[in-house]
Amino acid sequence: MRKFWIFILSAIMLITGCSSEKPDGKDYLFTVSVVGNPNSLDPQSAENASAYDVVANIFTGLFTYDEQGELCKGVAESYEISADELEYTFTLGENFWGGKNIEEPVALIADDFVFAFSRKSIEYVDEVIAVDDKTVKYVLKEKTPDFLTILTLPVAMPCSRLLFENCKGRYGLDEDSIPSNGSFFVEKWQYDPYGFDNVIYTKRNNSNKDISPSRLNYRILEDYDSTLNRFKEDKELSIVKTLKPIEDYEYFSITDKTIGLVAKDEILGKLLAYATVREGENVAYGIIPPAVKFKSKSYRELVNEKSIDVYDSIKAENLKSTYEVASDIEILTCSDIVDTSMLYVYKNQYEEILDCNISFDVQPFDEYSRKLQAEEYTLCIKLISAEYNSPYAFLSQSEDFTPTNNIDDYAQKEKEIAQKGEFIPLYYSSVYFNYKKNLDGFVYIPYTQQLIFRYARNYTE
Repeated sequence: MRKFWIFILSAIMLITGCSSEKPDGKDYLFTVSVVGNPNSLDPQSAENASAYDVVANIFTGLFTYDEQGELCKGVAESYEISADELEYTFTLGENFWGGKNIEEPVALIADDFVFAFSRKSIEYVDEVIAVDDKTVKYVLKEKTPDFLTILTLPVAMPCSRLLFENCKGRYGLDEDSIPSNGSFFVEKWQYDPYGFDNVIYTKRNNSNKDISPSRLNYRILEDYDSTLNRFKEDKELSIVKTLKPIEDYEYFSITDKTIGLVAKDEILGKLLAYATVREGENVAYGIIPPAVKFKSKSYRELVNEKSIDVYDSIKAENLKSTYEVASDIEILTCSDIVDTSMLYVYKNQYEEILDCNISFDVQPFDEYSRKLQAEEYTLCIKLISAEYNSPYAFLSQSEDFTPTNNIDDYAQKEKEIAQKGEFIPLYYSSVYFNYKKNLDGFVYIPYTQQLIFRYARNYTE
């Protein structure tokens, strides 16, 4: 009888233990869509968003991002910065090159960063030196507070001299010619412009550590609508980027762009900067959007955006007395940037202050871009983004100035630009990532718009 009860108790404990265990979310396949075929998966040649998406998951630089999206060491084990902040010296950790045709992993070495720089230079960098196989030094042209963030960009990814030469001119162009030192390597790349089943299949690079999914696949689709429809109709896709949340799906959002008004005439720009009264949702008083961080803290929390507001009706009226409107005005805009209906509140304000009729010149994106570049406008709606997470990357698009470690300098520059009317912020723009339930761990990199899947989990039981 005693043996019987021991057996029953053991069985209960076994059942209870099994039922309380939760899946760890690892070793799943994730599938995501990209719009358009990548031009190249060579980081030094990648130019379009599709290429950036894939490159983020098959290469790892000296610095990368952790599970919370915070900047962290990538293949660098440690680093030192010289007293004058012009030399950054990195000691490499253990990292390996893999690939479809690489049978034995190839160790990453310092020369891989030297060779990458020789193929395409990095802004602010004067020289890259391999001190030894495990130590690489970057010599900068000037102090660059955002340099570690810049090292996460595709251009700063390593490139093995040996593996590059073995590709015989095909590096980054097909599945047999894409070495990887990141989370995944390309197993298959199939693209036919007239075909339907266009894909990039990648597989976990087991030589590198702590990669949750076993595979990551990309569906190459031709436009935004087909991507959205495929996500809703096809259970295969894990996550999709949209301009609005999709009902019945989980989502997270990032506010990483600013929509504003640009005037060709300097006095008109300053006049409207003083006259603008912001109304509605997602209004922007500042140029720098909420996603931007300064020393790991939200810039917008450190610099109250209403301190940037330069509204002053008296100054606006005084400027109006010195500015003559020769004719009615059109505002150049594009529906891909902003819903024109959102702009009517500002249209009415500007008609009142300028005492003229204002209409919208809504153009397709290509024609809008041409007119913007050629300055064929009186007033124009413009969207400001940046290549990396930095207040400098935003503000330097309006004015040249020296990067700094002092946040007060950026706050002052932001207000100066607003006072001059060089860019009049109106709205912040968000991007939404909708994903299936029980999925988690996606890391989005603002500005390059890359999704990192290294930490992605599927908790479906």
